[in-house]
Amino acid sequence: MKPKTWEKVVLLLLVLYCLDLVWKLAHWGELSEGVAWWGIALGLTVRFAFMGGLVFLLIRMRRATKSNSKP
Repeated sequence: MKPKTWEKVVLLLLVLYCLDLVWKLAHWGELSEGVAWWGIALGLTVRFAFMGGLVFLLIRMRRATKSNSKP
């Protein structure tokens, strides 16, 4: 795959994760019922770490394509 294609895939995955997070926060009462506080904290930590990794990867890929396009 081309680098631009990978960039689009990472961006799409990040947007989907953000939309899923918004949906889960909107339905917080239903989803957190019966779950221990540490389970919620662990889930949010893993989710935000993965989303942060996607953002880092996206920034790195954009910098790499910009530096390769300069003569």
